[in-house]
Amino acid sequence: MAEKDVTQKILEAKPVVFADIVNGFLFNGEPVIKPEELKLSFAISSYEDKGNFRSLERDVSMIWQNNKINIACIGIENQSSKDKSMPLRVIAYDGAEYKKQINDKVDNYYPVITLVLYYGADSWENNQALSDLMHVPDALKPFFNDYKINLFDLAHMSIVDAKKFTSDFGAIVDYFAQINETRDYNPSTKLLDYPEETLRLMKYLTQDAKYEKLISYEKGGQVSMYDYLQVLNDKAEARGQNKIIELLNKLYSSGRDEDAKRALTDASYREALMKELAIQ
Repeated sequence: MAEKDVTQKILEAKPVVFADIVNGFLFNGEPVIKPEELKLSFAISSYEDKGNFRSLERDVSMIWQNNKINIACIGIENQSSKDKSMPLRVIAYDGAEYKKQINDKVDNYYPVITLVLYYGADSWENNQALSDLMHVPDALKPFFNDYKINLFDLAHMSIVDAKKFTSDFGAIVDYFAQINETRDYNPSTKLLDYPEETLRLMKYLTQDAKYEKLISYEKGGQVSMYDYLQVLNDKAEARGQNKIIELLNKLYSSGRDEDAKRALTDASYREALMKELAIQ
């Protein structure tokens, strides 16, 4: 299993985060689903591939209950790239859930809903329904059950829509929304409940190594994305100052007083001297 997939599942499997994701996308941010009404669900189907049996497992799936009555099964699938076969995959996931209801002999069947969260840079405009994947003859259209996926494009989300999310997932969508609208990112001061899981997911979604460095930072108590990035900036500034001090010491000790004076005011010249003296 890819490490990125694991980081997504770990954060999304938190009931508070899962409820927030569903409420944000399906109910306009209204707290319709409560975290305490959710329980993890596992539905695995199998298929034969060239003589080998392979499993088909959801990313995250939960049963929404009210007074121990199952209202719905809601699944989340994460995509970092476009997948033409996604409608077929969602049918398989949903079908496995319905088959599980039959096998479990439930008293009342309940609906299965799947959310596809897409993090890719390119817009996912096509291949959102069965009819996008195949030619359906006119004579068969009255009998053809089209199957559409519930696709949510995070990389092209607006800042207004991102504010619908109040859990740590909100820190993720806030980043994508700001980059999408302003091409810049000003981190939020909202405290994170699951900082390690959130930072790991940010690292793999953005491919920015600085989030990996922040995971080991221990401040004590709850902190925000702003706090983490401020620490990183402070450390970077401190390292920069230490490098300048090291450069000046080397220059003065070798009698290069004029170079030292120029290095204080000329950043380009200073960088060239650091490279020359192997100061990293």
